[in-house]
Amino acid sequence: SLLYLPPRTPHAVVCHGRSLALSLTWSRRRARAPRATWDVVSGRARPRPRRDPRWLWTQVPVTVGALDRARRRFRLHTPEGAAWLPARTRQLASRLAGMPAVAGDAPAAAPLVALGVLAPEDLPLVLVPTAPRALDGWRFA
Repeated sequence: SLLYLPPRTPHAVVCHGRSLALSLTWSRRRARAPRATWDVVSGRARPRPRRDPRWLWTQVPVTVGALDRARRRFRLHTPEGAAWLPARTRQLASRLAGMPAVAGDAPAAAPLVALGVLAPEDLPLVLVPTAPRALDGWRFA
């Protein structure tokens, strides 16, 4: 039988023989943290990188989910959420965790370009935030 005991009730008070004590605890489920995080604040790039159609640069960190073989698709996780992409794109997407540049003529790149994960310009070397204090833990000269 299950019996409710207030916290810190001595076990000997309730049962004088052999017994098995079971403690059940529960709490609200915590929301899942995003798999890929990225601090975002508005600002401007100085100088803006040049566009080069021969290369596509990774613009945001991504992680790749499991392949759904029945529907021929997989889930791509970005800081903004998750999106379903065609299975033919998975091999290329799995290489993007390190945020590399890839050849601009990669056949599987089109869905990633449409999603904003890849673009024909590199990330800027310098970003000047409009509100520097919005980036918690960062220091700017």
